[in-house]
Amino acid sequence: MTGTPMGTRTRRRPLRALLGSLALPAGLSMGLLPLQMALANAMPQEASRIALPILAPEPPPDRTDDFDCLRERRTIRILVPYSRTFFHIDQGRQKGVSHEVGLAFERWLNQRYPRQAGKRRWHVMFIPVSREQLLPSLVRGVGDIAAGGLVEGETARFGGQVVTAPGSFRADPVLVSGPSGEPIGSLDDLSGKEVAVPALGNDFWELLALNRTFIARGLAPIRVVPLAEGTEPEELLALVNAGVHAAVVVDRRVAEAWQPTLGRIAIQRPVDLDWGGHYAWAVRQNNPELHAVLAEFLAEQDRGSRLGRDLRDGRRDPGRFLGEPASAEELRRFRQLNRAFIASAGRYDLDPLMLMAQAFHESRFNQRARSSQGAVGVMQVLPSTAADPNVRVAGVRSSAERNVEAASKYLRFIADTYLDDPALDADDRMFMLLAAYNAGPGNLQKARRMARESGLDPDRWFGHVEAVVAREVGREPIDYVSNVYKYYIAYKFARDREESQPEGMLGRLEGI
Repeated sequence: MTGTPMGTRTRRRPLRALLGSLALPAGLSMGLLPLQMALANAMPQEASRIALPILAPEPPPDRTDDFDCLRERRTIRILVPYSRTFFHIDQGRQKGVSHEVGLAFERWLNQRYPRQAGKRRWHVMFIPVSREQLLPSLVRGVGDIAAGGLVEGETARFGGQVVTAPGSFRADPVLVSGPSGEPIGSLDDLSGKEVAVPALGNDFWELLALNRTFIARGLAPIRVVPLAEGTEPEELLALVNAGVHAAVVVDRRVAEAWQPTLGRIAIQRPVDLDWGGHYAWAVRQNNPELHAVLAEFLAEQDRGSRLGRDLRDGRRDPGRFLGEPASAEELRRFRQLNRAFIASAGRYDLDPLMLMAQAFHESRFNQRARSSQGAVGVMQVLPSTAADPNVRVAGVRSSAERNVEAASKYLRFIADTYLDDPALDADDRMFMLLAAYNAGPGNLQKARRMARESGLDPDRWFGHVEAVVAREVGREPIDYVSNVYKYYIAYKFARDREESQPEGMLGRLEGI
C-alpha cells in the first residue's frame, strides 16, 4: 500500500455540517439515544484535517424509460410499500413478500437476458415508499415498477397512466375481528357492525356497494370506518388485535401469517367476501416493452416456479417473509453495530448508511465471517490491511467495532490518497471508493488512467471506468458497487419514510 501517512493530513470539516440530522430505518434504531448526540460524541476532539467529504450518492434520477433503456443500464427500480408484510428492513436485512418475488425477477432477468461482454448483471433496486405514494411515484418516474399488494382495478383513478400485469394469484379478502368481536356466520351478520378499512381502496368501495344492497333489503348498513389510505395490512391487524376497531378486512394469507404473532385476532371464515381481484404489478402505460417482459415473468412464475406455486397455494412459510423475532442478544449486538457505524462515519467523514450497506453485502453483519482470502469480520477486512501503517487498527478479528473502524479508516485513506480530486462529483467518488475497497486502489488508479487513454471519462464510474475495471480486473468489483448501492438506496428510502412518520402505528401498539 502506498500513500502519505495519515497523520500528515489537515483539519477535517465537521460531519454535522455535512449530513445534519440522521435517523436510521426501522429495525436499525439506537433506542433512545438521539442520533445527533451520537454524531457529536463520535467527533474526535483533537485537530485533524480538512478532507473532501465522502457524501453518499443521490438516488437514481426520475426516469420514465421503457425496457430498451433499462436493458442498457441493467437496473430496474421496484417501488414497494414500506410494510412488515411486503417490504421491510429487519436489522439491516431486507425482507417481505415483494422482496422475495423481486429477487426472483432479478434471477429471471439474468437468465432471460444474460449479460454480454462489458455489461454488468441485472440488478433489482427496491425503493420503499408509503402506500399512498406507490402509484404517484411510479407515474413520476421514481421507479419502473410498483409492487406490493396491488389488486387489479386500483389503478383506474390514474386515468390510463398506469397499467397492471396481473398474475394468477387472486386476492382472498377475509373479515378479521378482535378480542371483543362476536362470531359472524354470514354477510348479513355484518349489518350494523363496524368494519375499518383504508379509504379509497378496493375493500372500501366493495363495502359501500354491499351497503347499497343492505339498504335495499331493509338491513342496517355496515358502519364503514375509513382509515388512512396508506394503512398497511399488518397495521390493520394490530389495530383490531388491540381492540381499537371491531373488525377489519385483509387478505387471508396475510391474516394467517400474522395470527401466531397477534394472538387475539379471529379470522371469520364463514363470511364470504367474494370480491378479490388478481394481484398485479403496475407499470406506466407508455412502457409497453416493460409491461410485456413483466407479464412474461409473472406467467412463468404462475406456471412453473416453486415460489409461484407456494404463494398461490398458501404453502410458503410466513416466517420466511416476516422474519423470526430477534432475540435480546441479537438486538444487543445489532445496536452495538449501529453505534460502530455512526461513530466511524463521524470520525472519518463517511455515510453510516453506506457503511451499513457494505457490511450487509460483505458479511450479513456477521463478525465470525471468514473468506478464503483471509478477510475477516463484519467488513471483511484483511488483517494485513488493518496492520498497515496507514490504518493501524488492532483487534479486527475479535471486535466488530474495531473491524468497522479499520474499514472506515482504510476507506478514508483511499479517498484522501487516490480520490482527492474536485473533478469527481459525490456519486462517482463514492462508486470509485467502493470499487477501490473491493479491487484495490492501485487497480482503480490504473483503470482511470486507461479510461483516459481510451477516450473514456476517468471521472465517471458507470459506463466509463466501470468498463475498464470489468475488462482488466473482472466482474466482481462491478457487482460489488451495484449491490452495495442498491442496499444503500433501500436503507435511505426506508430512513426517509421513517423520518416522515416519526412514530409509526406499529410503534404505538402493543403486540408487534
